[in-house]
Amino acid sequence: MNPQIYQDFNQIDVLLADKERFCAQLQIDPAFYQALDQSTNLADLIQNLVKTEQVSAPELPNMFSRLNGIGQFAFALMVVSQTTGWTAGSLKTLKSEKIRPNLLFESGVKIETNLSPAVPNNLLGNIAWNFLEWMIFPGLKIAYADGDFSVDEREAILTLFSTHWGFRADFLEVMITETEAQLHHFDYQTLTRNFQRICDDFPEINANDIRQELTGYIKHIVAADGIIHPSEEKELDELNACFLRAAEPEKRTPKVNNFWDYIFHSYRKEKETSVLEILRGIPLFEQLTRRELKTVAKIIHRRKYRQGELLFLKDDPGAAMFIIKSGAINIVVPDHHNNDMVLATLKAGTFVGELALLDSSARSASAKAIEATEALAFFRSEFNKLLKTHPTIGSKIMRELAIIIGQRLKATNEQLYK
Repeated sequence: MNPQIYQDFNQIDVLLADKERFCAQLQIDPAFYQALDQSTNLADLIQNLVKTEQVSAPELPNMFSRLNGIGQFAFALMVVSQTTGWTAGSLKTLKSEKIRPNLLFESGVKIETNLSPAVPNNLLGNIAWNFLEWMIFPGLKIAYADGDFSVDEREAILTLFSTHWGFRADFLEVMITETEAQLHHFDYQTLTRNFQRICDDFPEINANDIRQELTGYIKHIVAADGIIHPSEEKELDELNACFLRAAEPEKRTPKVNNFWDYIFHSYRKEKETSVLEILRGIPLFEQLTRRELKTVAKIIHRRKYRQGELLFLKDDPGAAMFIIKSGAINIVVPDHHNNDMVLATLKAGTFVGELALLDSSARSASAKAIEATEALAFFRSEFNKLLKTHPTIGSKIMRELAIIIGQRLKATNEQLYK
């Protein structure tokens, strides 16, 4: 895109007529929204989150997990843009070796210079920029496949992004005009390859859901003139084919590192049967059939921790339960001298933090790895999706969760009585 457009529209108030609507669509936490709106880079974001005295820096991943799928993807685009200078519009291949995984959490670390031409005055604007570029380019490319970009299709784009997402209509007009001249540089393979790499580095993002939502928006645009032309249908098929090819494991570039340091560790996908065997041994999933277990296994995320690293911290809002795959952890609380007092030691085949599947109540204790540990994380956001998409599976898990909570409450009462 013409760099001039970045200079002319680098203020968030010029990009968005309704910031609240935009954030509501992404399901951005209020404290997170305020910090994004006041931050110009990732270092500022951490400082502003801490200044609110509502959160601590390591809670950023918890806030990330509360975003909806599009919100998670939009935030991931912002992180990539901030740490590598890459944007969707520039279509440069994502260089994962440039990403510094400790940037988000280590105080005093200097953030790399952002080389991207996208320089809105805060991170909220950066999220809006990259998200819109990602949506506009393929939408226009496919809309032009029949040799014309109709008035109805243009109106559909303006209505979708102004009414639904809160972008300014006059800004969108300029954005469309600028993009039209650049479409000959655009290709689906680069788009989908970068898309998949981002989803690999942020395992919480459901790549299939985002792909379907993206193509759904595009279909809405190209169908605005009353018909999806055969050439437009062909382009849609090609885009979907590129998505599927990019998702094939053997075609992915091996990951060098990731964005989330010890919180979101990179991992290699092991044989599915090993995860199924672990899930089968957990009471929460023991009523599920093998087919149902496979469905759950697809939304389980692996995490690796070094000795002394925290799985979660006392008083942090709960976002996921953890199943210990290998290694061991201590459940600890601070004593009067602020030293760790061990309440329990959990080893492979056990689980902790199941209450986080119900709500984001504060953790009652911390979980710390006492040796190299691998855990399987089951996020509340994924469980909530499962309740909607697979209600039978969700109800079985919910029933077992109620039984487990009841048993633990009974055991606690008996211990107190004694």
